[in-house]
Amino acid sequence: MLTQEQVKNIKWYRQSGAGIPLCIGLAYEACANAMFYYTGFRLPVMGLFMKTPEGFSFYNYFDYSKITKQLDLVLAKFTQDPDFYAGLAHDLQVSRHKIESFGRQMLDSKVGSPEFTQVYGSFLENAWRCWGDSLFLDLYDPFEDKIMDFVFGELKQPLKKQDLTTLTTPDSMTYQQKQQKDLLAVYNKAVVSGLTQDVKVDLQKMSDQYYWLKNDFEVLQYLDEAYFEDQLKQLLSDGDLAKAIKTNLERFVYLLKEKSTLISSLNLSRDVQDRLAFVNWTAELRDERKRCTQISNYYVYQAIVKIAQELNLDLEWLKYALPSELPSVIQGGKQVKQVIDQRYGLGMVMEILEDDSFETASGATAQEYLTIMEGLFQMGDIRGSTGAMGRVTGRAKVVLSQSDFEKFQKGDILIAPMTRPEYVPLMKLASAIVTDEGGITCHAAIVSRELGIPCVIGTQIATKTLKDGDMIEVNANHGIVKIIK
Repeated sequence: MLTQEQVKNIKWYRQSGAGIPLCIGLAYEACANAMFYYTGFRLPVMGLFMKTPEGFSFYNYFDYSKITKQLDLVLAKFTQDPDFYAGLAHDLQVSRHKIESFGRQMLDSKVGSPEFTQVYGSFLENAWRCWGDSLFLDLYDPFEDKIMDFVFGELKQPLKKQDLTTLTTPDSMTYQQKQQKDLLAVYNKAVVSGLTQDVKVDLQKMSDQYYWLKNDFEVLQYLDEAYFEDQLKQLLSDGDLAKAIKTNLERFVYLLKEKSTLISSLNLSRDVQDRLAFVNWTAELRDERKRCTQISNYYVYQAIVKIAQELNLDLEWLKYALPSELPSVIQGGKQVKQVIDQRYGLGMVMEILEDDSFETASGATAQEYLTIMEGLFQMGDIRGSTGAMGRVTGRAKVVLSQSDFEKFQKGDILIAPMTRPEYVPLMKLASAIVTDEGGITCHAAIVSRELGIPCVIGTQIATKTLKDGDMIEVNANHGIVKIIK
């Protein structure tokens, strides 16, 4: 493992968020066990997860020099074999279906039985496969300029920033949009007929399809028919909510038309259009990965709930286990118990090496690494990339996890490490969005364009520098965020 002195001399790209070690561990272990095997790419990372007074947090640090080389391989692979990525997407879809199937079987099996052990192993293999097929997407975020050069390098004149945001609009709806479209269709039916049995069947179908939508790496819940019925009743009691959904969906259609018109006016070559389509498609694959991740997180968490209940173990203690360690926990292994004990209440640092092996350290040592690594990101001018154009002034609200959602009010400026589908209700209330991480095709950039609000992404330090209540100006046209008072 890199020494604490060595890490000080490396230029890092930083990710962070809220998440329990068990769920974050799925991604870490996939880096070591699956990514290179399935794709030929690597994502060397220094990862930490820690327990704080507010909850669990994770931190990922990528060495710029190493991930630059990996991104070059990703882009070169498209040039050599464009169909390769379609194969990864297909395999991810297959594995996602298997995760759900094995997950349900796992929850119906007795902990410690041969069936549970076999089914859990199959579940874990497919969860790693989903991550392994798609971890290359994390290489995109720090390198917007490099990716835009890859797409548009042969153009004789540079594109305007507004043109870039328009051209990088994905061609397909996100799952959040699809859910809203389906809900609106049920609403239109219920306005005419009321809450009939036919409507309730539609709501159950929505639960079957979108039960995972509000999950992340820490909050894991199943959205049942009652949840979507409550959503429907809110629309029926307030027609403006339904109008807002319709407006957002219409804006997506408008953005696609604007993109098509711009492509025609620019007279882009076929090669440029193909590379642009590939980059936009990776945003869709990222959304598909979110689906797979949120489903696998749900089932691996339900697995430790079941293990805790049947074996009379502490659920909070089990949250510190890595997914691959659960079979040994079930067997009562003393060594794995000692390892988890060292992490319990504190955390762990894991380094994924370039040969796909990994090394770990726990407890106080992990805290020492975190202090050093975070100290490398000095607070100062907040600059990033343009996710969506615009300029606005407002009050900052720093939202690190779902536990912070309640403090957010309409008109606040959302400051977050990154956004995911569960953030969308807040994003609809926000006057602007600023994130620590993300690239031009990340979730925050895409949703902010759909909502028509300014967005600055990839600042690295926004959540460290800004505080709740700060009056700030977000100038997304130039990627600058300023504290006014």
